[in-house]
Amino acid sequence: MQTTGKLWRSRWAAIGAAVAVTLGAGGLYSVRADSPSSAFVAIAPVRVLDTRLPGFGGPVASAAPRNLQVTGSISTVGADGTTVSTTAPVPAGATAIVANVTAVFPTTAGFVSVRPGTATGNPTTSNINFTAGGVVIPNSVTVELPTTGATAGQVQLFFQGLHAGATTELLVDIVGYYQAGGAGPRGLSAWD
Repeated sequence: MQTTGKLWRSRWAAIGAAVAVTLGAGGLYSVRADSPSSAFVAIAPVRVLDTRLPGFGGPVASAAPRNLQVTGSISTVGADGTTVSTTAPVPAGATAIVANVTAVFPTTAGFVSVRPGTATGNPTTSNINFTAGGVVIPNSVTVELPTTGATAGQVQLFFQGLHAGATTELLVDIVGYYQAGGAGPRGLSAWD
């Protein structure tokens, strides 16, 4: 009898531990009341930054964050990949973008963090990590956009290299955006 009671208590202890681990590991989620729902709108990919081309500010220096306007009428790379044109792929008021961000020929190992335009201080997370200079590393990112204030519609690009003089070229190709509210309009497609 004594063994059966211990076994029964052990089973309940194991179940309690499983529940505690599940709840502690994020089994319950809460939503902030100030976060409005947003709907995704896919668009034909459009390059909004290529620091290798004139007019985009040149390479990004280590620990020198650069804000990039991604909403409204902005400079984009033309279909031929070498000219700059002006288009409006993401409307003002968009709450986030989905983009492919590529680090091209970094001069050292490091990382790139893509953050909302309101970000301050050094980033605690990264979107792209690379262990050697000279590599080309892409990654998909989803980043929130401020919708009001001086940085409305901007993302911040932060490169951190191993030394102060490090630089990297960056490419940003937007593939979609989120807008506040329910289902959004059908996005423009290159295949229409």
